[in-house]
This record gives sequence, C-alpha cells and structure tokens, in this order.
Amino acid sequence: MKRTLREITEIVLEAIEEYERCGTDKEAKKKKRDEIANKYGLWKGKLTEWIGIYHKHGNLEELLGHDATPTWSGYLYQGHVALYVALKHINESDLCLSSDLEIEWIEDFSLKNNYEDNYYYSLHQVKARKGCNSSDYTTAIDSIKKLIDQYKVENYPKGYLHLIKKVQFKDELSDDISVFKYQIGEEEKTYCDLEKIEKLIDDEIQKYYYKYNIEIYPDDIMNIRLQLNHKIDELVRKRHQYIVDDRVDENEKKNLRTISLCELCKLISSKIIKQKDWDMYLRKLFEKKYQSYREDLNEIYEIEENEKKNKLLSKANKLNDFIEQFRHSDMYCNRIKDFCVGISPHHLKDKDIRVYYNNLLQLDSLKNVFFDIVTKTLEHNIEIDANARFKLQGTNYMITTINEEIEADTKKRLLIEKIYSNIDNAGNLYNVDSLISNKVNITKEETLNWRSKFMNRYSHKIGLDDKEVVEKHFMDVKSLEIIDKRSLFERIEDYAKNNKENI
Repeated sequence: MKRTLREITEIVLEAIEEYERCGTDKEAKKKKRDEIANKYGLWKGKLTEWIGIYHKHGNLEELLGHDATPTWSGYLYQGHVALYVALKHINESDLCLSSDLEIEWIEDFSLKNNYEDNYYYSLHQVKARKGCNSSDYTTAIDSIKKLIDQYKVENYPKGYLHLIKKVQFKDELSDDISVFKYQIGEEEKTYCDLEKIEKLIDDEIQKYYYKYNIEIYPDDIMNIRLQLNHKIDELVRKRHQYIVDDRVDENEKKNLRTISLCELCKLISSKIIKQKDWDMYLRKLFEKKYQSYREDLNEIYEIEENEKKNKLLSKANKLNDFIEQFRHSDMYCNRIKDFCVGISPHHLKDKDIRVYYNNLLQLDSLKNVFFDIVTKTLEHNIEIDANARFKLQGTNYMITTINEEIEADTKKRLLIEKIYSNIDNAGNLYNVDSLISNKVNITKEETLNWRSKFMNRYSHKIGLDDKEVVEKHFMDVKSLEIIDKRSLFERIEDYAKNNKENI
C-alpha cells in the first residue's frame, strides 16, 4: 500500500506522542508500537524505522527522495491558514452560510458554494517553503491556472498563493491569481508565519463575538481556536484513514472533503450558549446570597422582642417585594451581568471568569453593604430601581458592594482608579453622583483631583493613543463621591425631618 508523506508523518507523530506518555517503560513502548502498527496495517519494523529517521532528521523527507512539502510544520501551517481564511469569510461575506471549506481536494483548500451549482469561490495553495525565488512557485501557479480554467463560473474562482516568506514575483501572476494579503497591525503583507497566523485567527474569533456584543476572554479565544483546528485536523485524519479502507462507502469518503462554514459558526457560537450559562450562574449565585441574608434576618427575628419583631418583619417584607420586582425586570432576566458589574464597580476582570463573577457577588459584601443598605433605604419608602439606584434631593445614588475599610489617601486613590478604569462599567456610572459603600468616604473634590492624574496610565492600559478619547471617557463619568452607609442614613433622616414626614 502506497502512503503519502503526510500520512506517514501523522502515524509517526502519533507513535512518538504515545511513546512519550510511556516514560521510560520499554515494555509499554513496545506494546504501543505494536498497537499503532496493527491499527494502520504496518510491519512493526517499518514503523520503528520511520521513527528512527524522524528522530535523526526532524522530518521524513528522505523516505520519498524529494522535497515533500508539506512537512509536519507545513501541515500545521496549512490548517491554520485554511481556518483563518474561513473565519475571515464568515465575518466579511454575506455568502458564508452557503459556503463550505474544502480541504486537500482539488487544492490545498478551497471555498465553495454548497448549493446545487456547487461552484468554487476561491482556490488556495499554501507554500511553507523558506525559499524566496519566484521561479520555485511556477509549478504551483500553473496548477492553479489550470484549475481556474477547469472550474470557471462567471468571475469565479479566484486563485491565491499563501506564503510564509516574502517572495518578489514578476510576470508569473495574473488577474485571476494573486498572493494572499494579510493585515498584520497597520501593515498589509504578502506573507505570514505560523505565530502571526495564530494571532490573526484569534482576531477573527474576537470580531465574530464583537458582532453580537458578546464579551470573550483571551483564554476562551485560544480554546476556541484549538477546537477549530482540531475539527479540521480530525477531518483530514479520518479521510486519510478511510481512503485506504475498502469497507468505507465512497460517498462517505467524499463527504470528508468539506466542512460547512455553518458548522464552524456553531462551534464558535458555543461560547454564546456558554455566556447564557454564566448568566444563569450569576442569577443562582445572587439568589443563594440573598437567601443567606434572609436566613440571618430570620435568626434575628426569632430572638427579638415583639415590638422589634414587627419592625423587622416590615423591613423583610419590603425587601422581599423589591427582590420580587427585580426578578421580573429586564436587568435580572437579560442583563444580570450588567447589574453585578454595576453594584461592584471596583472589581476588574479576571482571566478566570468564575473567579471574576464570584468577586462581583461576595457574600460578606452583599450582606454588610448591598442588602443592608437596600433594606434600610426601603424602610423610608424610597423607590430603588433595578439598577440599584435612587434619587434624593436631586442627587443620584447607587448602592454598591464596596466593603473595604480604608482611610489612607493612597488606598482611596487606588479604589477610585479601579472604578474609573473599569470600562465595562462606564455606562452604569454616567448619571451617578454618589456611590454608597460600607465605610469608605471620598469627596467629589478628591475624585476630581485624582482623576486627571491617572488618565494617561489608563490610556496606556487599554491601548488607546488618542488622548481625547480617553479624556471623553473620564469626563462622561461624573466626579463621583463615595459615602458610607451611615452618612446616607443621616441624609435620609435629615431630609425626612425637614419635610415633616417620612419619605
């Protein structure tokens, strides 16, 4: 049975990977070699010979006596380029839902229409060669020209060469064939190495989520890229196995040529479903913390005297009515994350999303600050909205979970800087004058003085060079004050006395 160099390389690398898992156990290695040899119908000695050649040269090119591009690194590069082009097509083309990515069939990869006419949009040949002589690519260009003529439908297909090194072409290219251009930073380049192509893939994944206004973390982007690469690698691996398996139906072999771009979209969109799961997680976390606070109130209720019991029961009922209304609000049902970020403006993103969300809804902070302030504010018949805001004497207040106990100016500045630099929370603060904390007091004058001092640092942090953009962000957010809950209750009491009635 004749095998391609790529097939042999895949088998050898699979064997090497299994060997490494066996450590120094020679018997285990021998057993793994026998299993892999039987799996692919190989003579055991032949597999051992291939592994030896790979260890000696780092490739298996001498097996076939010619430059067998792609080698393993070339194979990886080709898969990455195919994925990048597919993602770019998904993000930029209205035709993506009717398109397939065809791998290693008439070309290294192609994009084609999956309707009945089934024509090709583009043909792509990937060259991971290090040579910079344009004459080395003549055969590849001629091959693409022939395929374009063969599969021509109106203005399709277009042909592209993908290069890992810069090559200066003269008259070899044509209107239908060009070198693929990569946008790397502010530069447009006609070549791209493996490391940069991974970054471009990550950028396209991020663009996909930005279209739907969905937040995504770097670790999630990397995991999605790995899953997408695995999807392509798995398709190629299965087809290589099926090609030599007479028991597999020819139509099934043919189906392994393509991946629907819809299928790739579904895989990427799994994070959208995951975000919904995180929203459910936040709702459950909030309910759990609220239930804990109610249990504390119940314990106090049991030991209080009758008169105090009635007052406590009234407070608890008002709080329960507020929470019940909140549960039916759009904020709770569809924007629970915005609510949590809003009441905890001092918590910045963490790479671990679970840690971040748990920080937003810490039990002590909710009990000692948020629920306590809500309960005592409702006692005075002040209406609190679903954003945890209320208005008193022309001042817009927002209830938070800020539970720190700080007096030093340095720590106060750090707290203010966290709040202002939390760009995810900017929209929640635009109309807020005062944040209510447990024990922190910072005046508007202090905030105004400190704000300008860390504008430049914030600009650098989020990668913005335009100072006006940064200043607009800071100026849109008012000069906030932070007051402790005791000061708030004093203001409420004073207002109630001056108006001769309970508000």
